[in-house]
Amino acid sequence: SHSLKLSKEDIILYSAKVIPGNETQVMKMLNRISEIGSTIVMGKNEQLHTSGHGYRGELEEVLKIVKPQHFLPIHGELLFLKEHELLGKSTGIRHTAVIKNGEMLGVSHLRNRRVLSNGFLSLGKENLQLMYSDGDKAFGTSTELCVDERLRIASDGIIVVSMEILRPQDADGFEKIIKGKIRITTRCLWLDKGKLLDALHKAAHAALSSCPVNCPLAHMEKTVSAVLRKMVRKYSSKRPEVIAIALENPAGVLSDELNARLSGKSHVGFGIPTLRKVVDGHPKKRRPSKKHEEEVSSHTHPVNNTQEELEGHGIEVERNLSENAATSTSDLTEAVSHNSEESDDLWKSFIVSSPVDELVKDNNGSVPREEHSEEFKKKEISKGDSNEIPKSQLESSKPVKRNKWKPEEVKKVIKMRGELHSRFEVVKRRMALWEEISANLLADGINRSPGQCKSIWTSLVQKYEESKSDEKSKKSWPYFEDMNKILSDLETTVTK
Repeated sequence: SHSLKLSKEDIILYSAKVIPGNETQVMKMLNRISEIGSTIVMGKNEQLHTSGHGYRGELEEVLKIVKPQHFLPIHGELLFLKEHELLGKSTGIRHTAVIKNGEMLGVSHLRNRRVLSNGFLSLGKENLQLMYSDGDKAFGTSTELCVDERLRIASDGIIVVSMEILRPQDADGFEKIIKGKIRITTRCLWLDKGKLLDALHKAAHAALSSCPVNCPLAHMEKTVSAVLRKMVRKYSSKRPEVIAIALENPAGVLSDELNARLSGKSHVGFGIPTLRKVVDGHPKKRRPSKKHEEEVSSHTHPVNNTQEELEGHGIEVERNLSENAATSTSDLTEAVSHNSEESDDLWKSFIVSSPVDELVKDNNGSVPREEHSEEFKKKEISKGDSNEIPKSQLESSKPVKRNKWKPEEVKKVIKMRGELHSRFEVVKRRMALWEEISANLLADGINRSPGQCKSIWTSLVQKYEESKSDEKSKKSWPYFEDMNKILSDLETTVTK
């Protein structure tokens, strides 16, 4: 009571047992009494507590006094209810029963205070469910109120991924990779000072780039969700709810790409490297940069970089390659350091060029020259004498033809991949195996990068899955038998 005040001289007799579930509240109360300084007397040795339930002798005495003709024990564990029923039968009660939650019984009519039939009649069972009240209006079962899902989100968090998709147009000579503008929102999730969010962006772009160009949006959503959920589980041992939403919006992706470059900002793993501009400060001809291409989890698409040269030959168009996210960032700092006038000229040439440029590598890892536009060719010829232009330079201006896979090359890739199949079952260092396949092909005179080998294998697996259910495709597709030997063995191993 609020009117009751304790002091140090008071003695508190605590005779009850703590009801399971109330331990925290009871302990807080005892702590407050201890702060006041009052003496607390409690425990079995003090002989203060007695059970609130009757003992066997007391229950038997009640049954003998009442002498019921029907006896139905309720409230308690099933074990104790059965014992109580046996106690009732021992006192001479003829009609007894023990029922569970939801079961219904009918009781026979009495005449002259005696039962005319067997006493109890089963009326069936009602399907009872726990009902929850959530606020003023929401009322229903745990499934209807999504109680389990809400508890899981509160414990493991939620990730919402919004993706605007750009599918590449048909263009000979370029690798087709899906690009996207991705936004990630998280709730109830530990982000490790932004490190996890950066990792999620990289994983989302890598997962999106791995999808076939013509795959449906639902497949993209499923792939990205699975990758992000797996990454968070490895990072923080949590299993968040991942909601991925994919929409076709090429204009949004291109505008975001252009704005990012104009503002000098680049998302790591966006699939678009930073556009780099190199200024030597001398009117001499600049050398093409040479870097080793390294395949990582997120695919990158280099962008054409054009720059006017002060030579008599006119304008040179060269392509620069960005290795990965760290290289892109350092190149970005270099590009921003140039004056605004030079940057304006650079962006003008970028806007004239195509919005999506693809990577073309030569054997030595250097980047070959691109095909000049007709407008640039006219300017170049008008500035200098056409006879002074070397033939080698004119030959280098020819468009690069697409290096398609030959049937014998595809069969060699399938054979080498099958030989390394057991090693590919290990999740780590798979890229090293593709590099080994690429090196073996090079030894046979076939120049293919690890990324190209991995890409053709992904396409073969997709075609194999489509052909399994079509007998006509099985016969018409020349690689079905070779693929079936490898992948059918895998399915057999998984089944075992």
